[in-house]
Amino acid sequence: MTGHAGMSAATRVTRLVQKPRYIRSAIASLILLLAGTVASLIVLVRVQLAMIGRYPTADWPAVVAGLLAGGVVLAISSGIALRLRSPRRVLILLAALPLLLLAAGCLSVTHFPQANFRTDELRTEWYHLHPTLRVSLWIARLSAGDLVLTDVSREPADDAQMGLNAPAWSRHFLSPPDGYVHAMDVQVTDAGDLRNWAQQGVFLALGLRADRHGGTNDHLHVSMPLSPMEG
Repeated sequence: MTGHAGMSAATRVTRLVQKPRYIRSAIASLILLLAGTVASLIVLVRVQLAMIGRYPTADWPAVVAGLLAGGVVLAISSGIALRLRSPRRVLILLAALPLLLLAAGCLSVTHFPQANFRTDELRTEWYHLHPTLRVSLWIARLSAGDLVLTDVSREPADDAQMGLNAPAWSRHFLSPPDGYVHAMDVQVTDAGDLRNWAQQGVFLALGLRADRHGGTNDHLHVSMPLSPMEG
């Protein structure tokens, strides 16, 4: 009887000791999964930009390659976080997640929520925006659901109407090599500088240019890092 009671007490002590280990392990896996998700989103855009920098007209192939690369990163980090040891499960994960991310990414470039456009006219310009910028905008929206797109495509005459000097070339103009606009303007909110810096940081982390233009129409000017017109 005494021996049985002693074993029960020892079992309880062992469980109490092991419980914090399970909690630490779960927290570590969660952190790894979160870091892997963030890394996959960064990779999927930066791979696109790398391909476009080398092949300026490879817009859609670059989108596909970037989404698949991001999916592979997500699959690897998920497999490590979940501690998968079965080769079969690892292969399923490596096949499923890139394809799921590819499907979600291709769907994202076809539309954007109406509430995130400043005007109805801008909605018609969505398809003028380079696919990589469309994907990036969805990623930025994950951290800022109230993000507002204020400008996409523009012509030299539009700058003159706004009292601006018409430049010889602007990323807001349709690019002759691929027929897309390589820049967009995102509204700066009045929620505070910290949030605006964070939003700017998201675009910079993705490998894009993000410059804040102040004045009466305070906004973030987000653009591809290199326009085909610039070589």
